[in-house]
Amino acid sequence: MLVIYCGPGIVKVNVIRGLHSQIANKDTLTGLILITQNQVTNQALKTLELYPFKTEIFQVCFQMSIMFFISFFYT
Repeated sequence: MLVIYCGPGIVKVNVIRGLHSQIANKDTLTGLILITQNQVTNQALKTLELYPFKTEIFQVCFQMSIMFFISFFYT
């Protein structure tokens, strides 16, 4: 399982392809979790469907990101 934070920008096909090219263990990867702050385009979603591993997407708002950061580092 691999977790990737995509940042605040819109997740487009080129972002997904760039992430995929940086994954070293594609053959043994069982799942991918993408955490985004913005929307994922339909084309990017279709690109994710082509990959052999299961992908889940979680969209978080900015306030949740700050709360996560504070709770993670200060507890």
